[in-house]
Amino acid sequence: MHSEVKFHERNGCVFSNKGNVARGEYFEMDLSGIRIIHSGVDTFKQLIRGFLNPDILNLIGLHYDSNVNYPIVFGDYQFKVSKAGSKSGFQWILRNNGMGIVVMLKSFYAQSDEEGTHCKIEYSPHFILNNSPAELDAVSAELASMFMNQFVFADVAVHLATDIKGWSAPDDLEKRMRTKAKRSYTFAGISEFDFDVSAVAVKYGQKESFTFGGAGSIQACIYDKTKEVQAKDKAQFWSEIWSKTPSVDDCFDSEYKEGDQVTRIEFRFHHSVIRQFCKGTKAMEVTNFSQLSSHLTGLYKYALDNFRLHRNKNYIDPLWQLLLDDVVFFDAAKPLIYKRSYKGESASSRRNVAFWMGNAMRLFARQGFTVDTVVNYFMQSGLFSDLKAYCKIPPNSTQSELFLVLHEFVRKRMDDHFLEGVHV
Repeated sequence: MHSEVKFHERNGCVFSNKGNVARGEYFEMDLSGIRIIHSGVDTFKQLIRGFLNPDILNLIGLHYDSNVNYPIVFGDYQFKVSKAGSKSGFQWILRNNGMGIVVMLKSFYAQSDEEGTHCKIEYSPHFILNNSPAELDAVSAELASMFMNQFVFADVAVHLATDIKGWSAPDDLEKRMRTKAKRSYTFAGISEFDFDVSAVAVKYGQKESFTFGGAGSIQACIYDKTKEVQAKDKAQFWSEIWSKTPSVDDCFDSEYKEGDQVTRIEFRFHHSVIRQFCKGTKAMEVTNFSQLSSHLTGLYKYALDNFRLHRNKNYIDPLWQLLLDDVVFFDAAKPLIYKRSYKGESASSRRNVAFWMGNAMRLFARQGFTVDTVVNYFMQSGLFSDLKAYCKIPPNSTQSELFLVLHEFVRKRMDDHFLEGVHV
């Protein structure tokens, strides 16, 4: 939590404080012109651990190599197959944008015949909106059973979005945003914005978009959603979603009208962050969407406090107070204190990692193993935080970044062992 902050008195949509009028400290703001026209889960990612089905993996490879134009079919699902980039951490991408499902297979950090987090399923907004949490989990289990012989649901990641009409990011937003995040990004021009779920930030000429925080932690993203949906040809879908909010003047009319500017405030929770909450929060155990759904409102409130927009040094911005009061995801916030558990590095743990890696590399060198085999061995250990600390890279860096640093480190040490004749 941040330092103590004052909240405004609220009377409907009017927010005011108790400041002295004579000294010009009194403040009042009417937010009746601001409407929340959508709040929901924008992206959900389910990570699945287990053993891949080698026959299915071979089938996917053969389909890709045949260079055919038709999709690959598994049960009732059709997918376009492509190879994933190394940054994704997976070998294959199976994509069905029409349904809103993307399946990523074969972890980059484990052999295909070994246990690992070999499957990640990403769901888009229109799939999430049309399925209950239980139905979404059932689809995850069905898909996992098609690609894996044995599996368990492991980690989850989620993006929570609120779309607002009648408010846009102020020019001094960066100055008034209180956050512990050390990263913030801005770019000039729409051509520099990659509208991907991992996009960092954008500034359209007049500071219309911002991102705070790294992709491996909690990110806060504030941007012009109307421009984003036009760039991705999703205007019709989101217009239909926004139009479901009735007008305050006429309940039979829609609050959203074509051409209205909509600002999105989005918080993105990396799967490692959800795991930290599970370790640090009593009665929180999350490995699937159903379990996560009951905690979303509490996590959203945590994010609003972690990235807090101030009116001034004493008072929170009325919009932030409105979001804290009015936005609910599935259920009201549970009566829990949401805390993240961090395990800090100690000198003894660093020594243990050094001894473990040193002994392992000497043994592998003696048997003539390749650098890739040794690096994969370390990556499969799951000790990512300890390895990052030992390699002196940021805790929120990706597994791909860790892999590259480890690969260079191991290559040099294995070369040294070779020159010393350890393998002889």
